[in-house]
Amino acid sequence: MMGVEQIKDVLHHRINQADEHFLQVIYAMVEAYAEQHQIGGDEDIIGYHSDGEAITITALKAKINLAEEQIDKGEYLTPEQLHQESEQWIKSIE
Repeated sequence: MMGVEQIKDVLHHRINQADEHFLQVIYAMVEAYAEQHQIGGDEDIIGYHSDGEAITITALKAKINLAEEQIDKGEYLTPEQLHQESEQWIKSIE
């Protein structure tokens, strides 16, 4: 099974080789899909997680807001604390 990046590469290659008829068919499919799944605005896909799950603007904004709230509450690690935890973790798996 091909991963997301491989599929994108193949699609980009095929689109670059395509004639006008093929492009019109692909365009119609993409627009129908976007309309059916209400993709647009804050629901635009802006990236993917390593498992292929889409990341939308809305989801990213929610994560940013949560992170800012955690920072305001002091719920974070300093670089020194992170380094110490990393060293402890490495020692625990050795």
